[in-house]
Amino acid sequence: MTDFLYVGTQLPKEYRENCKFFLDTSDNWNDYGYKTLCVLYKILDSGNLHKIGYFKCFNGNGEKKSRFYLSSTNSRAFIMDYKTVFRMLFYMSIEERKKLIDLLHLCILFKNEENNQIFKDSILRNWSDFETFKHFNDYAKNLILTEFEVSTLFLEESKELYRYLK
Repeated sequence: MTDFLYVGTQLPKEYRENCKFFLDTSDNWNDYGYKTLCVLYKILDSGNLHKIGYFKCFNGNGEKKSRFYLSSTNSRAFIMDYKTVFRMLFYMSIEERKKLIDLLHLCILFKNEENNQIFKDSILRNWSDFETFKHFNDYAKNLILTEFEVSTLFLEESKELYRYLK
């Protein structure tokens, strides 16, 4: 746990006031024994949660029946869809996105990763093949590292956006 990100199955009340984001590990879908699915939420000033999106997270080489926990050395996470990428841009500053990348070791692929069992059974489950996933992963990482401060623009333009969406 950091003051930036709380990882767990429930978000204790005291962390609603002190953390910016919550990575929920409680709804881990069971992919052939691997429990990798996590949901990232932004903690609003009101204490309410706003869903950013879905990630597949694991530690080390990925052990079956093991829930994700935050580790400074062996945590790994991958974004699962474009909607999550765009929500990260909309609701997170560049500093927050970079910090999340550093904490979760987000989007880091190693050589011969496609041969790792957790990739075959869980991470790649919604992808047609490793190359398609790798292409998405590289594209997602480049997008979330953009220096454009999209989240600030939304805050500044919120009244105009509200009128437009009405």
